Amino acid sequence: MIAEIVAFLQQHRRLVLIFSAVLIIGLIAWAIIYNVFVFHITSVTPNPNNASYQSPRLVVGFNKELVADNLVVKSEDLAVTSRIEGNKLIIDLSDMVARKTYPIVIESIQSKGGSVIKNHTIILRAVTGDDSLTDEDMNIILERQQAGKSVVFNDPIFADLPHSTLDYAIDAEVFNAGTQFEKIVITITVKLASSDVKSNRAAAITRYQQSAMDYLNSLEGITLEDYTIETKVVDPL
Repeated sequence: MIAEIVAFLQQHRRLVLIFSAVLIIGLIAWAIIYNVFVFHITSVTPNPNNASYQSPRLVVGFNKELVADNLVVKSEDLAVTSRIEGNKLIIDLSDMVARKTYPIVIESIQSKGGSVIKNHTIILRAVTGDDSLTDEDMNIILERQQAGKSVVFNDPIFADLPHSTLDYAIDAEVFNAGTQFEKIVITITVKLASSDVKSNRAAAITRYQQSAMDYLNSLEGITLEDYTIETKVVDPL
């Protein structure tokens, strides 16, 4: 079978070369038409699959200059505002939580020439790291902090807390938000049973507290040294 194909190609070499040339020219022509004439998105920054939960904005680039007419950008799970800068759509973000997914829908956007894109969804996956943040992003974050808009409420710890079992509960709370003394306090509440008190109260507290710490240490992207951890004990009634 292979030999027959090879023989056919050799016999019709000229035809094959012409067909290949036409195909290549057609692909190049389509690429030029698409990039120049078809209104489309050219870039999304940061990469929506790996965007820091602290990201202050999403920059969507287009191949044509944009106008603000008919611009509609929405997200059911995230507070967003949007604006146009040349051929870029700037989507301002806030209140993201790490390890959560946020669909952002560009319901309508229009180019200067009148072309329109409708109902394009960008799936934004917030991660705990800050590798995606640019210097400009950091400046925006700093400006928001100076304006009293603390980002501590978006700390990744709130993606995993509160958490509770029959033996303990873990919660986190922000203190002194918007000041130089702001901090997050993690509280471990040990819940003792009557049998714990009757047998060995101290051993039970140590055991349940260690179980809670094991859970905290298992959390992805969390450095416990960044938090104040307190423990309180609740005895049975």
